[in-house]
Amino acid sequence: MKRTLLLGAGGHARAVIDFLKDSPGIEIVGLVEKDGSFPGQTVAGFPVIGTDSMLTDLFRQGISYALITVGGIGDNTLRETLYIKTKEIGFSFINALHPSAIISSTVEMGNGNTFMAGTIIGPGTTVGNNVLVNTGAIIDHDCRLEDHIHIGPGARIAGGVEIKSGSHIGIGAVVIQNRKIGRDALVAAGAVVIDDVPDRAVVAGVPARILKYR
Repeated sequence: MKRTLLLGAGGHARAVIDFLKDSPGIEIVGLVEKDGSFPGQTVAGFPVIGTDSMLTDLFRQGISYALITVGGIGDNTLRETLYIKTKEIGFSFINALHPSAIISSTVEMGNGNTFMAGTIIGPGTTVGNNVLVNTGAIIDHDCRLEDHIHIGPGARIAGGVEIKSGSHIGIGAVVIQNRKIGRDALVAAGAVVIDDVPDRAVVAGVPARILKYR
């Protein structure tokens, strides 16, 4: 049984708990949050047992698995920072797969990934670490997703797309085939990407255009 700590105690954590609590071989021990705002509280029936500053102590108590359950809107810095910190302490990471997620048997993935309800990951795709593919998103064949990426609900990523670390694809966005999304880029909700997106660019519109750089 993998005794698992969830890092983040907000709405995304509730959505993950909804299916993770019934996942075989996984025991949710509790949640930690950033600053002690929820002492003694529960999230979907599971206790908030501490803050991020207590991770080393919790690891020493025998909790050896973790999952990042901070959602993040447009900025994945916190998810990335938490993942790196937790890994350095010694935690291993589970992959959380909703029962309705459809993931090809040829998909290669790292750890700490979350695939929410109705997600589809096509054959030949590779997924790095700490990637969140949100509700109803589709990643087609032969894509490459690096680490700490968030694919928003209902996004559509066509075949052969490469998405670099830290990038965010907004709700309902579309990326056509064989495009490259640079590191820490932000594709706004509803955007249609027909050209490559540079590192740290913020793009929006139909077709998507660069608004600024982060």
